[in-house]
Amino acid sequence: MANGNGLTPVLIAAHNDHAAVLQLLCDANVNFEKPNLMGITPAYMAAEKVHVEILRFLQNANANIDVQINTGATPAFIAAQRGHLGILQLLRDANANL
Repeated sequence: MANGNGLTPVLIAAHNDHAAVLQLLCDANVNFEKPNLMGITPAYMAAEKVHVEILRFLQNANANIDVQINTGATPAFIAAQRGHLGILQLLRDANANL
């Protein structure tokens, strides 16, 4: 389920650093890769907002954490652009395209 902008509960939880909500959604077998209308995925959102634990949660839930958004940017791109070393280290360890 998404709103008119394509926002899903997973995207909102990733944006707001709500791991407990993600766990509840995981238990309900929701799609952790569904993007909004701009192609932003929960993994991209977590990388942008520097939510390392959320990105790790998504990785452990087998979500693809290396997806490009509509502009071609990836979680690694936004992390590098903003100097988020913890996110880059997690992505490197997950063999994401850096």
